[in-house]
Amino acid sequence: AGQPCAGARGLTTAQAGEFLCLNREHCEEVCTATASCVGFIMHRSVARCQLLSAVGATTANLYYDLVSREILPPCTLEVVETMADDQEAGYFDRGLTGTYSL
Repeated sequence: AGQPCAGARGLTTAQAGEFLCLNREHCEEVCTATASCVGFIMHRSVARCQLLSAVGATTANLYYDLVSREILPPCTLEVVETMADDQEAGYFDRGLTGTYSL
């Protein structure tokens, strides 16, 4: 087994298994790529974070910042009616009615 990363110093073996030795940017990437992740706690002075799978699982304190992930619904645009062909006005109905994901 290799040496623990600097972010794990001072933790018990059990505690170290719950944390990732990553900076904030990488913790955000891991959380975003993990469907069950709703946020993480990030140590304020060392590269150490813990992913959270439940809202309210922990709070920020003197040593850790709480970072919440907001999952937004997909954005859609619905075209319900287009203007009739009017070459003089520059409008053309090109069959654009429908719902589009953005």
